[in-house]
Amino acid sequence: MLEPQDKVLADKRRELDHTIQAIRAARATLDRNHEADWTLITQIIRRVGMQNQTNWTAKYFSDEAKARVEERKGLWSPELQERVTRQWNDLFRDIDAALNEDPAGLVAQGLVARWRTLVGEFTGGSAEIQKGLDTMYADMPNWPAEQRQYQIRPEIRAFMVKAIKSSQTS
Repeated sequence: MLEPQDKVLADKRRELDHTIQAIRAARATLDRNHEADWTLITQIIRRVGMQNQTNWTAKYFSDEAKARVEERKGLWSPELQERVTRQWNDLFRDIDAALNEDPAGLVAQGLVARWRTLVGEFTGGSAEIQKGLDTMYADMPNWPAEQRQYQIRPEIRAFMVKAIKSSQTS
């Protein structure tokens, strides 16, 4: 169970080591030539940007939720990621096809069940993680530009909000 955690941290350390090496190389070039190596500067900016991209969601989650997400990362694998991505894509396609359905109807409620199952795979039933997700998705207009590709289309989101509310009142 600790092996995946070890791998994630080793990958992060490797990325930080590469970034530190690039910074040191850029400083050495600047010290020697009194001129910046723009290739190295660009590489540093890219590496730091990549690290910032992975941390942009942190502000939405409590410390407890962050700890639980880190625990759950140990359960994640590339195969699981592939399966879950496929299931989300299939679900979004099916929701799109059902936008004219009654949100309280059987079709919509089947979609709600699938939605909850997939969210549950991420949250593990943690109310704190769910709270962070809710806050994050409520703030979609303020997401970094490079993350907007992961936003849920407004009509799909609106339909699912109605369908979920309908399932809670029935």
